[in-house]
Amino acid sequence: IENQNILITDPNTGLFVQRGGEEAQGIELDVNGQVLPGLSLSANYAYSEARITESDNEELIGEFKENAPRHSGGFFAKYAFGNGALSGLNVNIGANFVTERNTFEQALQLPGYTVFDAGVAYRVNKVNMAFTLNNVFDKTHWVGGYSFVRLFPGAPRNFLLSVGYTF
Repeated sequence: IENQNILITDPNTGLFVQRGGEEAQGIELDVNGQVLPGLSLSANYAYSEARITESDNEELIGEFKENAPRHSGGFFAKYAFGNGALSGLNVNIGANFVTERNTFEQALQLPGYTVFDAGVAYRVNKVNMAFTLNNVFDKTHWVGGYSFVRLFPGAPRNFLLSVGYTF
């Protein structure tokens, strides 16, 4: 992927400035399937090298682009109980990871992280009830950032309770 004339925020002034060009190369893999009756698995992985190719600041040429991890991916498993007393019950667990990322500040590199989620759902006829616990281990993490004063934290542990009806 090649991008030209990118607008970025100048870390010193906060104003938008133009960067000449960026290039990203990499590979993405996704695997999905039902490996046993009721058990579905999904896994994904991405490797990316996103570099600055053109800039008025020649020291930046060849550097890794800000907020662009080299490695990222995830895993998700869902088990749907079939017949019997637990029929209609689904349980799931998953995790996403991202490796360290650069920012506009040389002294600030965002650390990598892994976040786990889990959930349970129950379906009765046309009604589905679900409970999802996000960031199970309450991992402090940064989903992005540009400088010490412009960091974007990931959500702390939280849950979602939902009820749906299918027409």
